[in-house]
This record gives sequence, structure tokens and C-alpha cells, in this order.
Amino acid sequence: MRFYEIKSFRAALARKESNHSRSLKWNLAKHLHADTLFDAKQKKITNVDQLIHQLFWLATPYWSKAEAVHFNDKFSPEDVVNQVIPADALDNPSFLSQYRSIIHYLFWKYGAYLLTSKDWADKVRVDIVPFQESVWFDKEGKPFRSWDIEHIYARIAHDRDTKSGAAFTRAMKDWVDHLGNITVLSIHDNRGMDNAVFADKQARMLDQSKVSFNKLLADRSYTGNMMNGDYSGPNNCRRHVMNTKVSADDIWGLKAMQRFEIMPLDDRIRGFDSDEDAEESVSDE
Repeated sequence: MRFYEIKSFRAALARKESNHSRSLKWNLAKHLHADTLFDAKQKKITNVDQLIHQLFWLATPYWSKAEAVHFNDKFSPEDVVNQVIPADALDNPSFLSQYRSIIHYLFWKYGAYLLTSKDWADKVRVDIVPFQESVWFDKEGKPFRSWDIEHIYARIAHDRDTKSGAAFTRAMKDWVDHLGNITVLSIHDNRGMDNAVFADKQARMLDQSKVSFNKLLADRSYTGNMMNGDYSGPNNCRRHVMNTKVSADDIWGLKAMQRFEIMPLDDRIRGFDSDEDAEESVSDE
């Protein structure tokens, strides 16, 4: 289940269709259930490690170019141009509009990750006893659908018509919908805050402990110095997304794959060139 979660999130970031490799996965499951699953060397697949090897090579997008190199594969120039690489998608300036459907999940996993981080755990830990409603790190994931996606620097700030506000709006042009300018808040706590200037918005975020990782937005070791004193700017966005990407590499990237001890591509896999070939290689057995 953990591997399949990783595969599915990578596919979402790579903008694969929702039914990407669906036939392959059903074929694998059907043959596994019937105890008739064989690899391309005609050797029976009998354990989880062998099955994960098949799923990785036949159905899982690479997380990054570095991962491809690690597994002794190479991206051709055409590959780099023609496919979205999941790790690179986290730097998409239109992340909010293109990946809105997975933002809640991403931050839920990020919040849980921070609780185990040696750098940030002590700064985000919170006593949940006083709360009558779920907090962001509820282990069952109940609250994350009730969060609002929130711009750290407002899309249309109240002070945009002032001299400093207008200058800052221009500076943030390419960052407004970037992952580095996004966080989450509970819907109840977010009412009326949408277009507040950053100083007011930040103060209100820090008061809302149910999403405690927002405390880090006031921590210079996490964000760096604020632009012009009171503003969250491009450099702060870069730092925010950099920290998010560190967690993403650990949760969904090469480090996660290494924990599964996946082996390089070998002759146990047939039809690696396409999903259709891969499906035939399974159904032929």
C-alpha cells in the first residue's frame, strides 16, 4: 500500500491520466490472486519485493533525473522535453491551478513529516487536548478536506495600490500561485483573511495552532529574512518550497524507493517501452 501511494502521487505530479497503467495493475493483481504471476524470465513472482520490482519498472514515473541515473537508466533529450518530472513539478509557477486537487494531501503528509524532523519537530509540536475539532495532523487524515488553501502573500492584497504594495505585487508576479506561496488553514479560521496584507495575515496564522506548521512562516531559520521587513517575498517562497521539497524527496522520492530495495532494470521485465507492451507481457503469461 505504501508503494502504491508513492506511485499514485508521482503519477499525479507527472500529470498522467487517472487511468494510467490501470490495465497493467489489474492484470498484475488478477494473476497474483490466481497464483499465476510470472516475470519475463518465466520465474514465478512469489513475494512483495518481486511484485514491487514489476510495478516500479512498468508503471511508476521517475521522481527525478537523479533517480533515473541511480537505476542505471538515462533520459534522452526527448524524454526531458516530453514528460513532466514529478520533482520538477513542485517548482511549477502555476502549481495552485494545475495541482489544486493534491495540495491538501501534500500538506497533510508534510505536516506529519515535520513532526519527525530533527530540524523542525520541536517548533511545530502542539498540545491537541484543548481542541474540540480535528487538527491538521489527525492520524486518520479526517481534517484535511476541511482546510482552505491559502496564499501566504495575498493574490490581491489590500495594499496593492500603495507605492510599496504595488512594487511588491510586481516582485511576486511569478510566485503568487507557486507552492512556495501556499499553505493551508481551517475554513473557520480563514474567514475574512483572504486579501489581508501579509503582516496582518501572518499574525492571524500564528494564532491558529490547529495548523501548527504555519508557525515556521515567522521563523527566519525556515524562511530567511522578510522582504522590506514585513513582507514575505520571492526568497522566502524559495525557502518554503525548498523545505517542502526536502520532505517530498524523503516521502515520495529516491530515498523512499531505496527503502524498498528496488533493483535496476533487468531481464525480469519485458515490454518496458510502453504500458501497452507491459500489459501484453503480463497477459501472455
